[in-house]
Amino acid sequence: MSSIRSWLMARGVDALLRWKSRAGLIRSALGRLNLPRARPIVGDRLWIGIAQTRLELAEDGASFAEHIGRLVAQAVEQGAQLVVFPEDIGFLLLGLLPGARVAAQATDWESAVRSAAGADVPVTDLLRVVAPGAWAVYRETFAEIAHRTGAYIMGGSLVLPDEASALYNVAFLFGPDGKIQAQQRKTHLFHLEKDWGLKAGDEIVVCELPNTRIAFPICMDHTFFEPIRVAYLHGAEIIIDPSANPERYDEPSEGRGVWGRVQESPAYGILACMVGTLAG
Repeated sequence: MSSIRSWLMARGVDALLRWKSRAGLIRSALGRLNLPRARPIVGDRLWIGIAQTRLELAEDGASFAEHIGRLVAQAVEQGAQLVVFPEDIGFLLLGLLPGARVAAQATDWESAVRSAAGADVPVTDLLRVVAPGAWAVYRETFAEIAHRTGAYIMGGSLVLPDEASALYNVAFLFGPDGKIQAQQRKTHLFHLEKDWGLKAGDEIVVCELPNTRIAFPICMDHTFFEPIRVAYLHGAEIIIDPSANPERYDEPSEGRGVWGRVQESPAYGILACMVGTLAG
């Protein structure tokens, strides 16, 4: 009986996620926004917008798309041709799960997961359940906004499974045509990610814009010399640090990020940081 109940529950959550993440819902929400067009990149100058995003759960694809769309619109109106978002932007999409808002009031991750999914459920199982819906919303939102504005958008990261169901923290760059131009897996994991069973990537990606090369290693990657040096030696002139540090920032923690790395490898450094509180 318990296996039948679990199967029905899983099917119910799957159907709910599909409904909340459908493309039509996202396109309709974005259609209500006045999204300006970005100026084409010409010459040797690039204008960059940095979205300091608040960690607030989105209950469906529409609310996520509206939130992201407004931030991109603000940046493009001020001249941005590339807009960058922080690490773990996908955590906003935990709100797709039933009971997520109540669980988010917990003071630690373990209590939040117990509240959302019951006792003895690993965080990785919760992330795998939400991943298809989160990916559908993330991909459609950033692709559609990039296409409508003509801007490049580094959409920040979310946790996704590969073909073998191993979980990675992955960030994506969308081009003005709305297509994915590059993806970067986090190569150095924070201790929470290790505890959750995430896997580390093994490649630093450098990608071309019309007048420069950029790289976007993720958060903890900037704690170490080598990832940024690899990006620099492969021609990156702008190195983006999408970050969601679960600890409060102070001078020592900031010193281990992109601020220190670009003094060792003289590129431009961009820090896009998540703010707010979720489950403590």
